[in-house]
This record gives sequence, C-alpha cells and structure tokens, in this order.
Amino acid sequence: LFELGRFEIQGLASLNAVPSSSSWTDVLIDIGLVLLFTVPHSILARESSKKALGNRIPRHLYRSAYVLMSAFCLLMQMVFWRPLCVWSVWDLRAVYAATPILAGLFLCGVFLVLGSCISIDLADLFGLRQTYLFYMEKPYTPPLFQVNMFFSFCRNPTMT
Repeated sequence: LFELGRFEIQGLASLNAVPSSSSWTDVLIDIGLVLLFTVPHSILARESSKKALGNRIPRHLYRSAYVLMSAFCLLMQMVFWRPLCVWSVWDLRAVYAATPILAGLFLCGVFLVLGSCISIDLADLFGLRQTYLFYMEKPYTPPLFQVNMFFSFCRNPTMT
C-alpha cells in the first residue's frame, strides 16, 4: 500500500488509476473540485468573510471551522477526483537508479513537513488554542511569530 510516497486508501482515487471515461464531464468535475478547495483558502480567509460569518460562527471557533471546511474540501477532492488521461505522465519503475533518488526526495519532504510543524504552534494554527483560551476565560493573544528554519525563505500560513 505504501510505495515511494504514493499512499492508497481503499475506495479513494489514485494518481495511477485508469480513467473510467475520458470526457468533458471528468474535466468539469475536476475543475469543480479544485474550485471547491479554493473557497476556504481564498474567500473565507478574508476579513470581510470573517465579519459576515461573525454572527453565525463564534469568533473562538472560526479558525477551527475554517480548518474543518478546508479538510472536508480536500477529502472531497481525494474521493471524487477523476483521472483524465489513459497514458502515464511518468513511470520510473524500470529505471532502478531512480528508486533511491525518489525515496530520498520523499524522505526530504517528510522531514520538511515535520520540521515545519515543529517550528510553529499547531494548536494556534488549527484553532485549538483559541477555543481552549475562550473556555478558560482568558484573552486570546496571538503567539509571537519568529522567522526561523524553513520560514526564512518561504511563507508561513500564520504570517497573515
């Protein structure tokens, strides 16, 4: 089930899945899924959306709701994604020298994600800290952001 970064869950579409049909319907479904995924990331992150939803979603739950909606949209992409072509974009199974290189790149990616997670406050990013402070009746103060490690050359989601 695990092969060089490709992770398959029973019932979910795979990048290597054979398309059931190559039609405009598949293209439209994939475009719709991409647009669905952009809604939380581009619209709900704006101040005007936060103000509009302020009377429906309590302020201390807004970030958690945002993360939940984003995760749901990503799950929809994984479940309903349709492969568009019958030919392989790249296939390196016959190139044995590529296997350790790809495995090394995959491990670099895993360590990059883990290192990034260690250097930021994930409880604040996911909205858990805001909810905890609300129920403890303490005021929310954003954590001090320090540009370190990977974030000295790439943008962090908490920089907004």
